[in-house]
Amino acid sequence: MSVTLFREIVRFLAVLEPIQQELETVYANRLLALASADAQQLNALAEVEVDIQGKLRRHLMLRAQILKRAQRQGFKAESLKRLLTDLQPTSRADSTGIVPEQHRQAVAWMKQIEQRSWKLRRDSWVNWTVVSRASRQCQELRQIIATAGERRAADNHDDRQPAGGGTLLDAKV
Repeated sequence: MSVTLFREIVRFLAVLEPIQQELETVYANRLLALASADAQQLNALAEVEVDIQGKLRRHLMLRAQILKRAQRQGFKAESLKRLLTDLQPTSRADSTGIVPEQHRQAVAWMKQIEQRSWKLRRDSWVNWTVVSRASRQCQELRQIIATAGERRAADNHDDRQPAGGGTLLDAKV
């Protein structure tokens, strides 16, 4: 049974890697589209990202199934990485049915995928930060334009108070 779990993990990794690469490309293209203010490209990338998110959700269901099967077989399957470690063969392949060299390759592949996951999280955070800051600055600029640089008092909507340029304009002066 160990060899079956091992093969399922390897198949899982084989499908996950191209999905990660797709997402990596989307994040890189999004930064380029943001830099060039290409709204049409940003909208297209958003649609692609939704498709990739669907693929990842479906793939995570497969991960859960593998971990449940492993738990039924007596493994402490809290993650695929842990399960892969638990499936480590002894020096001979015939005790578990898993060839040691194939296991080493799978562990290296798992590490590579894990590193890409960290990079994707970081890239996602960078994308979110750039978009949220740009949105905030755009909103602030629209407010300055709409009020002609004056800010309404909070308690009286008719009184206007002069407003400074805000962070957007202060940073440029």
